[in-house]
Amino acid sequence: MKQTAVEWLVETIEKNRHKLIRELFVYVRQAKEMEKNIAEEYAEFCIRCDRANLPIIKFDDWRKELTFKQQEQ
Repeated sequence: MKQTAVEWLVETIEKNRHKLIRELFVYVRQAKEMEKNIAEEYAEFCIRCDRANLPIIKFDDWRKELTFKQQEQ
C-alpha cells in the first residue's frame, strides 16, 4: 500500500528527530542572541536620548517604530 503524505512526514520526523531537535536548539540560541542585540540597541538609544536631552520613549513604542522603519525599506 502506498504511503500517504502524512505517514511519510511522521516517519521522516521520527527518523530524524535527534537532528531536528539539535537544529531547533540552534534556532532558539539565535533568537535569544537577536533579542539580546535588540535590548542592547534600545539601551544605546536611551543613552543617546539622555545625552541629547530628548525624551526617552518606551521600549514597545521604540520597537514598533523600528519595525515600521524596517518594513518601509
